[in-house]
Amino acid sequence: MDPQFPEEALFEASVRPPLRILLVDDEPVVLLVTATILHRSSYKVIQVRSGEEALDRLKQESFDLIVTDFRMNGKSGADVALAARDSHPNTPVVMMTGRIDDVPDWIRRGDLALPIVLKPFLIVELLRVVNRAMETRKSA
Repeated sequence: MDPQFPEEALFEASVRPPLRILLVDDEPVVLLVTATILHRSSYKVIQVRSGEEALDRLKQESFDLIVTDFRMNGKSGADVALAARDSHPNTPVVMMTGRIDDVPDWIRRGDLALPIVLKPFLIVELLRVVNRAMETRKSA
C-alpha cells in the first residue's frame, strides 16, 4: 500500500467478500430478525431452520462462524456445535438460548465453552459476541 494514498486500505477492505455465518434457529421470527441484524452488519448470512439442515450444510461447505439456537426440535444446538468441532475445528460457534440452565456445563464452562447469547437479546449484545468470536477465529 502506498503511504501517500491511505484510502487504498479502505478500498481493499471493501472488496473482500463478507464473512459467512451459518445461522440456525427453528423459530422463524428469531431467524429473520437475527439474520437481518447480521446482514446489516455486513455479514453474509445463510439461514437454516433446523439442526438437521445445519448438519447437512456443514457436510457441504464451510463457514466463518456458526450461530445456533440451543433448544430446537430434533438435533439441538449442542449437536450442531459438536459436528462443527469435528468437521471444521477452526470455525467458532456461538450459542443462543432463552434458558441458560438448560445448557450443559461443557458449553458454559471450561476449555470447550462457547460464547452464549441470551434471548431475548439486545442487538449490541449479539454483535459484541459475534465480533468477539470472529476475532478469536482470526487469531487461531
